[in-house]
Amino acid sequence: MTTDARFGIEFSEHPTPGLPLDGMSTTRVGHVWSEDAQHLVERGDGAIFVVDPSGANPLFVNSSLAATHAFLEAFRLFYLVERPTPYAAKPTMTVAEARAKLARLHRGEPEPVVAAEEPIPRGERLAALRADLETRDAPALEPATWWSRVLDELATARV
Repeated sequence: MTTDARFGIEFSEHPTPGLPLDGMSTTRVGHVWSEDAQHLVERGDGAIFVVDPSGANPLFVNSSLAATHAFLEAFRLFYLVERPTPYAAKPTMTVAEARAKLARLHRGEPEPVVAAEEPIPRGERLAALRADLETRDAPALEPATWWSRVLDELATARV
């Protein structure tokens, strides 16, 4: 099972038949937060929806499962910039760079000070995220969809 902890989405390794949606068959491809909570289903035309276990209250997520994965990756990158992990990979040096650094240290020269980059304001990053998502799957950002709600919450800093 593949999991996205931020949104509580777990994708099933073995999709199962789901309840019909809009007269089309569905395949249950995962769930949100728990097996007995909302189901993530793929409709016969490939569209992804979140529905409650009875099959009611469908909420459009993406036009395809691939688009859902692309959106989750885009959000992962958005949050990574906002809250970098302490375990982020450090840039590696070439052998020549390491030798030059060691030579400077032996000569007693201080490390050059590199100015920290000015962080990109959250509003600008959010606008860039929205533009990126728009190119990936525009219908997923229309009002009253899963992702439009997430973006609304991000805009008001609730997530």
